[in-house]
Amino acid sequence: MGGLAIGSILGWKQNRKTSRTYLVINQLFVGLTTALFVVVISKANIVWGNMILYTLFLGATLIPSILAGFQFSQMIKYAPNHERPGRLYAAYLFGAALGAALVPVMFLPVWGINVSVLIIFGFSAISAVFLLTSKE
Repeated sequence: MGGLAIGSILGWKQNRKTSRTYLVINQLFVGLTTALFVVVISKANIVWGNMILYTLFLGATLIPSILAGFQFSQMIKYAPNHERPGRLYAAYLFGAALGAALVPVMFLPVWGINVSVLIIFGFSAISAVFLLTSKE
C-alpha cells in the first residue's frame, strides 16, 4: 500500500501530458519489473545471505507497486470526465480481488511462482494491448 501511495503522489506531481502510449509503456514496465525481480530472486544463491534476499524482495514488491500507483494517477489525469476514473478504479479493484483469490489458491499450487509470474505478466501485456486498441 505504501508503494501505491508513493507512486500516486509522484504521479500527481508530474506535469507531463499523459498519452495513451505513455500509459502502455508504464503498464508493460510494471509487469516486466515484477517478472525480472522474480527471476533474480529465483536465481539468488543462498550464500547471498538473508539481508540481500530481503532487500531484493522489498524491491520486487515496492517498485511495481510504485509504478502501479503512478499509473493510476496518470490514468485519472488522462480521463476526460469524472465517470471514467470511477469505472477504472472499479475495474482495478475487481482485478486485484480476482488476482488475490486466484494466485494463492490456483496459480501458485498448480504452476509455481515462475509460471504464475509469467501468467500475470501476460495479463499485464493484454491490458496494455487493450489500452492501445480501445477507443477514447
